[in-house]
Amino acid sequence: MPYSASCSAFSHGLEMEKSKEKQVLTMSARYASAFHEASVRAGADAKKLNQILDMGDDPFGNPTHRIPCDNVLDMIAFAQDSTGNRSIGLMAGQDIRPSSFLDVGYALISANSLRHALGVNEKYQALTQQVATTHLDVDEDGAHVTWTPYYDDDERVRPITEAAYVGYVNIGRWLLWLYNEEAISVSFRHQRPSDTDTCETHFGCKIKYGADTTSLSCKAHLADAKLPQANPELLEQLEVRLERAHAALEGNADFPELVYQAIQEYLLKGAPNRDLIARSFGMSGPTLQRRLQNEKTSFRNLLQTVRQDNANFLLKENTKSLAEISLMLGYGDQTAFTRAYKSWFGYPPSFNKA
Repeated sequence: MPYSASCSAFSHGLEMEKSKEKQVLTMSARYASAFHEASVRAGADAKKLNQILDMGDDPFGNPTHRIPCDNVLDMIAFAQDSTGNRSIGLMAGQDIRPSSFLDVGYALISANSLRHALGVNEKYQALTQQVATTHLDVDEDGAHVTWTPYYDDDERVRPITEAAYVGYVNIGRWLLWLYNEEAISVSFRHQRPSDTDTCETHFGCKIKYGADTTSLSCKAHLADAKLPQANPELLEQLEVRLERAHAALEGNADFPELVYQAIQEYLLKGAPNRDLIARSFGMSGPTLQRRLQNEKTSFRNLLQTVRQDNANFLLKENTKSLAEISLMLGYGDQTAFTRAYKSWFGYPPSFNKA
C-alpha cells in the first residue's frame, strides 16, 4: 500500500493560486500518465505527446505537478487522430487499479461497502482528476454510478469517461472479489465511437449511446455488500490524510503544509532532500529554508514528521516487513529506521506492528 498522503501530484502554492484564478481544471500527474502510456502503446509519438502536455521533456518526473485537463484531452485527441485508435481510453482504463489513486484508492479498499467507497471517491475525486464527478444512487432497479463532466463536449471527454467506467467495473469486481460480475447496463452521453464497439467486451452488456446521462448500473444488493478488506481504523487514518491533501489542492494550506505534501509525493520516488523539494517550488534550498524558518519550522522537521506519519500508517496497515518500510521511508537499512523510530517514540517499531 502506498504511503503518500497527497494521493495525487500537487502544484506548489503559487501554481495552485494561479490555477484557481483562471479556473484551470487539472489532474494528477499519476492519472495523466495512464493516458500517456496508453497513447504510446497505441503508436503515438511520445515526443509530440510531451509537447502537447506542455510540461517539459519529462512531464511526470516532478510528482508535485498537476497537469491541465485540457492538455491531457488534447494529447489523447492527437493520439487518436495520428494512430486511428479510438480505444485509448479503454486501454488506459484496463490498467487502473486502486493503487493508481494512491490514498484515495486505498481508502476505497478500506471502506465498508461499495456505497461507502463511492462516497469517499466522490468526496476526494478532485485529487485524482477534475474532468468530472461521480455519484451513486441506489433504487429497486439497481445501483447507478452517474458521471457528470465539467465539459460540454461529450466526445472530447469520451476517452476519460470510458477509462473511468472500465476502472470502476474492474475495481468494483476486485473490491468485492466477484471477478465475473457483469454490469446490468451502461449508458453514455457520447455517440458510438466506431462500428466495432469494443466497450461491450469490457462491460459485458449492451451499451446505450447518445443518452441523456452517463451511467453504469449493477445489481442493487452489491452496493451494500460487505467488502472483504474493510478496515475502519485504517480508513479513519486515510481520511485524515485525504483532508490535508484536499486542503492543499484547494489552496487552503500554509507553506509548511505544501512542503509536507511535496515531501510525501517525492518519498514515493526515493528519499527527498531539501534542494530537490525547493526546485519543485521554483526556488533555491536556502530560500525554502528561510521561508520555513519564518513559519517556525524547517525542512528537517517536516521530513521527520512525514516519516513518522508514514511509519505508523505502514505499521498499522501491516503488509510490509520492517526492512521494506525502512526503504520506503528513505532509510538505508532497517537498523537506521529502528534507531530513528525509537528516538521518536521511545520504543522500537516492532512494538507497534499490528
